[in-house]
Amino acid sequence: MTIAAVVAIFAAAVGFVVAALTLGFSMAPGWREKRWFSVVSLSQGAYSAFNTIFTLHGVSDGVNISVSRVQMSCAYVFGATLIVYTVRRLGKALSVVDKVLIGLTCAAIVAAYIPNGLYTNIVDHEYVPALGLTYAIVRPTTFGAVLMSLIAIDICAALAHFLAAARNGVQGLAAPCTGLGISLLVALCDVFTSSGLLPFPYLADVGFMIFIALIGVEMVQRFVEGAKSLERLTERLEVRVKERTLELNSMHSQLLRAEKLAAIGQLSAGVAHEINNPAAAIEANLRYLDRALLEEYEFPEDARDCVDESLMGVQRIARIVRQLLDAGRSASQTQGHEYPLCQAIDAAARAACTATRRHVEIDIRVSNELIVAGDQQLLEQVFANVLTNAIQAMPPEREGKITIEATEEDDLVQVLVQDSGTGMSEQTLKRALEPFFTTRALNEGTGLGLSVSLGLLHAVNGELWIESELGVGTRVHVMLRKPSRAQSTGAFATVSGGY
Repeated sequence: MTIAAVVAIFAAAVGFVVAALTLGFSMAPGWREKRWFSVVSLSQGAYSAFNTIFTLHGVSDGVNISVSRVQMSCAYVFGATLIVYTVRRLGKALSVVDKVLIGLTCAAIVAAYIPNGLYTNIVDHEYVPALGLTYAIVRPTTFGAVLMSLIAIDICAALAHFLAAARNGVQGLAAPCTGLGISLLVALCDVFTSSGLLPFPYLADVGFMIFIALIGVEMVQRFVEGAKSLERLTERLEVRVKERTLELNSMHSQLLRAEKLAAIGQLSAGVAHEINNPAAAIEANLRYLDRALLEEYEFPEDARDCVDESLMGVQRIARIVRQLLDAGRSASQTQGHEYPLCQAIDAAARAACTATRRHVEIDIRVSNELIVAGDQQLLEQVFANVLTNAIQAMPPEREGKITIEATEEDDLVQVLVQDSGTGMSEQTLKRALEPFFTTRALNEGTGLGLSVSLGLLHAVNGELWIESELGVGTRVHVMLRKPSRAQSTGAFATVSGGY
């Protein structure tokens, strides 16, 4: 194998390798323009690969002519795509001159396959003493010799773009300018050699290879710098993430403290508001009685009314305190017990009817053997509050009815308490679970029943939510957990009446 063939094969390998690497890099964001350079590298590799044919002995003239046409097509593809790559890399648009040159180069590709278009059918064998080898050269036509200069013109156009950008302060253009300068020199040398004006060997594949290699090295350096920059950015980002995490944890702790303080403030304001009215009435009555005893040395005629009013105020305060204590029960005090659900509901129904002194039909449809976990007294308090609200929502002029049903699903029990009362408006429903919110008269309710019930249920991982429609009635859903071994037999206990 000749030296020229070895050089051509090496140049082809460089072109193909750089084309493959460039195509891979072009898939990443910020490397899109490299797609065109992969075509430039591929055409350079093909051009150099075909160049080995002309230095081999025993190749027919017909093969040399066909290979010359294909090789020249690769050279024209190299020139046209080189212009597009240059413009894309610089972020510019193709100028009119660029479009004209690309159009002429594409026309030259077509002309290469026309008989007697670029080449004649004559093959000259030229001996180069410097290399000690003979080239098989297909003689170009006059028109073909002129069109061969298009490659040099395309390189000049690309070089002009890079030089203009470098003058405008664009950095990193040393490699392409140097590579294109070398490619331009060897391209002109090959044009003169193929025309018989210079006795030099053909060096276009070497010049193109140098350009491709320089851009390949530049691309690898850019990739390495990008990786290093990404690593530095990652390190800084990790530090910032740690700092932000610490700040977030600190802010989260502050937020929790602020929420606790806000909850305490809201609770304190509600307690103060609810206790202030009866306390003010008690104080006024005591001052009135005290003044009467000091001035008249005897109780006034309305002393009994003052005492009754004061007792009612004390009872109201005691009721508020008792419900607040219920709300403060911890989960540790309410877990670990198992008991029949119907037993707790039955006791709650009796307590609610006794407290309200109303005759209401309560239909309890709960399995006798349905077992739930928690504290029975706690659950009785929850259902007593729910049933008391339901009974008080019944119009006194007509008999009401409350239905209590329980359904099971996996380890959960859902209890539905449905009444035939007046229901709630949308605005009332939104505030139904707020502490101290009530629609009843001052001495008829504290507004803590449902909110306390919700807190007690949360203590045993339960839940409570309400559905209501004005004029239709209210449905209270209570979600409870049951022991995994508890099974329902399907038997029901029905309790009717007002207890």
